[in-house]
Amino acid sequence: YTNKCCWDRDCGGETLQGMLTKKTRKPRSLYWMYKAYGDLEGQTVKVVPDDTVDGVVTIQSDPATIRCLFGRHKDSDGSVRIQFHGLGRNVRSAQVMAQRIKNSEAEAAPQPTTTFSKTLPINRGRLEVELDDLGPYEACSMTITFPGR
Repeated sequence: YTNKCCWDRDCGGETLQGMLTKKTRKPRSLYWMYKAYGDLEGQTVKVVPDDTVDGVVTIQSDPATIRCLFGRHKDSDGSVRIQFHGLGRNVRSAQVMAQRIKNSEAEAAPQPTTTFSKTLPINRGRLEVELDDLGPYEACSMTITFPGR
């Protein structure tokens, strides 16, 4: 279960606690982030955050899939390198699909856009994914699958 509290008196119930715009009731970026969080399945694994980025990662075994949601929680930008360890020495590559959730502030936000979908190498059980230009208070949802597994 997921619950969201809103301490601002302008987060009335008609906006789903601030996830929708006030006048038009269209989804804001916060809505899309909560949707991505709700789409996570499987066992949650440990994440080591850095100074500006944190996230949640889940693993399901059948089919072998990693789902992640990362977000920048400070007013900074630039590329972010996400590293996954312990993927197994026999796994050689992963199909990675990343979707960016841009910070729309109080405005409506379109559905997340696919930033990339590509096959990346796995070396010694480690996968590195570079997210270019993750802006302040933006998020990225990722799905990782393993071809031939």
